[in-house]
Amino acid sequence: MDELTELKRKAPRLSVCMMVKNEEKLLRQCLESIKDVASEIIIVDTGSTDRTMDIAREYGAKIYEHPWQKDFSLHRNQSISYATGDWILQIDADEELAQESRVELLKLILNAPEEINGYAVLIQDYFRDGRKNFVFNFPRVFRNGVGVRYIGIVHNQVDIPPKVEFSSVQLNHYGYDLDRKTMLRKYKRSVGLLRKMARENPEQAEAWYYLTNAYSQYHRHKKCVQAAQKTIEVARQKDDVPLMLVAIYFPYITSLVALQRLDEAEKIAMEALDVFPRYVDVYFCLTRIKYIQREFAEAIRYGEEYRSLVAWYKEDLKRLKTISMYTVESMPNVELWLSIAYAHEGDIERSQEYFYNASLNKDVGVKQLVETIHNFAALGKYQLAQHAVSQAMELQKDNAGVIAALIQELAVIDQFGWLPDIHREASLQPAAEESFHLQAFINWINGKKDKAKSWAERSVQGENAGLARLILLDIDRADGRESEIQLFIAGLQVIMEDGLLPDREEVGEGEDLLRLIDELEIIKTLYEMHMTLVNGQPERVVDVLVKLAGLTGVHLPDEWSDIAQLAGILIDAAKYCDQHLMPDAGYFALQLAYHYFPHFPQLEAILYKRQIDRAKRDNGCNPFQRMAAKFLLRTALNADAINKRRNKRTKISEPAFQDAAVTP
Repeated sequence: MDELTELKRKAPRLSVCMMVKNEEKLLRQCLESIKDVASEIIIVDTGSTDRTMDIAREYGAKIYEHPWQKDFSLHRNQSISYATGDWILQIDADEELAQESRVELLKLILNAPEEINGYAVLIQDYFRDGRKNFVFNFPRVFRNGVGVRYIGIVHNQVDIPPKVEFSSVQLNHYGYDLDRKTMLRKYKRSVGLLRKMARENPEQAEAWYYLTNAYSQYHRHKKCVQAAQKTIEVARQKDDVPLMLVAIYFPYITSLVALQRLDEAEKIAMEALDVFPRYVDVYFCLTRIKYIQREFAEAIRYGEEYRSLVAWYKEDLKRLKTISMYTVESMPNVELWLSIAYAHEGDIERSQEYFYNASLNKDVGVKQLVETIHNFAALGKYQLAQHAVSQAMELQKDNAGVIAALIQELAVIDQFGWLPDIHREASLQPAAEESFHLQAFINWINGKKDKAKSWAERSVQGENAGLARLILLDIDRADGRESEIQLFIAGLQVIMEDGLLPDREEVGEGEDLLRLIDELEIIKTLYEMHMTLVNGQPERVVDVLVKLAGLTGVHLPDEWSDIAQLAGILIDAAKYCDQHLMPDAGYFALQLAYHYFPHFPQLEAILYKRQIDRAKRDNGCNPFQRMAAKFLLRTALNADAINKRRNKRTKISEPAFQDAAVTP
């Protein structure tokens, strides 16, 4: 007889109580986790129309049907009223009892002192991809028959007669990271009930607290701030405030940061530390605020305190008590911010140490890695940036999506020429094996034309084949019959057909992806100007130049006396593009100037100087390769992933630089 079976035989009877509605997706996982500890499973169903009740019956559950009355506590109290066990575990369908906690749970109720009526368990929230989210303690295990009841129509609280202790039992929760449609439905339901609760109980801080969290979770930042202020106002009027309400400060501060009210966010953070000095989430927020403000010495101070507190809490998560801690698993973010801060302060060794630690973490996101590399370059720490790209590629060499994002970032910061050297240090072959396009691209930038052509030819007939077409175009141009401008335009046409970037409205203000969108818009405008001249429509050139001036800020003459004035405008546009890390738009502008005005004074000298300046930076890479990295590579990899998974869509998210504090 194994330990679990022996404990269940000795332990008091345990009733597992639930309320459900249309939970067929997650219910089986939940019931599988508790079947070996439960003496009985009690389910109150409030109107399921899917297979929920069929699944429950497979596990021998006692099912009681009650119509939904928009009151979670009512239905939870119904569920525990049917329990016949000595102890009750309350669990939701989107949760599971951690496997290692099954024995712990039975030992807990077997050895419970007589004066203990309940235990709080650790609830660990998870994202769909398996990464840990926030963590908190909440009473879920309690004696039957001692007057336990739930209160509150949503996010209900459990009222357990003293005494309640903390335990090491863990439930895993998966209900806050659902698909967009399900989350929106859940949001509307929850917010509607919470507003009703707040209207009916305006002096109840808990109602405003939960409303604050709902607004924060769904990015309604202005409403979140208002609800948080109301929570604190109501709480200050009471003598006995539940400790859990301290957690109101985290959504409050993060919403202020999202609204770019950083000084106010810092003020509220300091107030939170007065209330609860070991509030780890606030130290996370202060690190982020100081990072954004480029006050790097302060970012280091708060970041190191955050690291110390995380270590202290992780020694014993019962120390969290009933406060929700949202950032205990956010160490990679803070370490990446610290790597930038230490680089700015001149501590290169510490900077590299923190970047390495963060890169090793399986939970680190591509967005955070890319942002950090971007900001190393923004601070002029190019050696660190190159080392970071090389290190990240080596550590993430099996992940084609991360590799593609890093390659794109090299092109974004105009250091694409690093790639051949980096490839010699960090093998990209494991990631390349996931993608025909990546195989073709890597061989292309390393000068292995035959291999690149072979891989590209395998991909050119498929969807999103722009990358393969551009590779073949570049390799086959060796006959030299076309001019530079003709080749560039041929490549540009491929990019305009297949280069997919999000619309400007989809990208937040200040995010670095805007530069790619702007550069492509400038290139398209230059192309439009070229085509008006080719098609004999000089009268439209001025209209196009007005558009170009809006994009680049170049000055247009009040009067046009000579078509050669266009050359000066194109040269000025090229300078703007080079200054703003848009080298391919700059290259196109100068090529157009030379194509139409080859004898314009100083133009040949400008082109020669630019060629010398770029030779070292480009390291043998050409504009086709750089533009492919910017505009085509990640789209092509998405297509490969789709094909590999037999049309089951796999998204490689675009990097968004919401916390980028500096720009080149």
